[in-house]
Amino acid sequence: MAQAMSEVLHCRGAANIRKQAEVDEERVTYIPIKEINLDDNGLKDASFAHILESLATQPSLKRICYINNEIGAKSIAQLARILSSDHESDLNDLRITAVKSSKHEVNLLLQALAKCTNRLVRLRLSHIQINEFVLMESLKQMVFNMPHIQELNLSFINVHGRQLADLMEVIQDNCQQIQYLNLSYNSLPSNLTWQQKFLHHLVILINTSSKLIDIDLSGMNLRENVKAIQWPLAKSKTLEAIHLSDNNLPKPTEINMLMVFGVKCSGDDVDNFSITAKLDPRLLKRAAMTTVRVNNY
Repeated sequence: MAQAMSEVLHCRGAANIRKQAEVDEERVTYIPIKEINLDDNGLKDASFAHILESLATQPSLKRICYINNEIGAKSIAQLARILSSDHESDLNDLRITAVKSSKHEVNLLLQALAKCTNRLVRLRLSHIQINEFVLMESLKQMVFNMPHIQELNLSFINVHGRQLADLMEVIQDNCQQIQYLNLSYNSLPSNLTWQQKFLHHLVILINTSSKLIDIDLSGMNLRENVKAIQWPLAKSKTLEAIHLSDNNLPKPTEINMLMVFGVKCSGDDVDNFSITAKLDPRLLKRAAMTTVRVNNY
């Protein structure tokens, strides 16, 4: 039991950080840690760098989750060291959300990850502003270097229009192993050119992928243009879930989408509809898709 409890280290709030620091240093050195969650600790760049330097001695470390803290040049350098190909570590899951940093530091993070992504199979960069040209170029280079990624969450990073269409093209071209893709709440404006380009590359990914399981496209302002992906979604042999909440879908489009997936409903039913299961395999010619979300929830 003691060993199992030591494998995941949760540190939430500044008080917990101070309490953790009081643990005997010699004993901490020998605790095997597979996962560390640092959520809302008020950590500064130097403090996170110091933690990462200590984690470099943990060969069994698989996941780092860092939420609502500061990140900067010092901690990014230590993170790159852990992720480097010559470092003895099992780290393959990185989750960085709502970090406090300058645009320059975000760019440093993206550039560092672009050099280390062969190791990662799961990456979440969420609630971070990546909407400037230089940052987008670094982001696309990072994704380009991720052929082994299986789970990619780039939600709430404030990219839109052409940036989002270009990002989808890079994902489609390079992420053939991807299983879970989350691009939610990055808005496609009404400009039909960029919506069509985005959907074109998404359709290619859906049609050619033998791995894709879950796509989250919530809050992307797809509107009636979502019809472009309904048949590729229905024909996919691997896809199990599609999330389309907050896309301003016209009611007829919602009903049509659900009917494509073998869901019998009327206009009145749609308002209360969120999840479908056991979809009609006779219509789809396979029974992969089990979840469709089209409403706010």
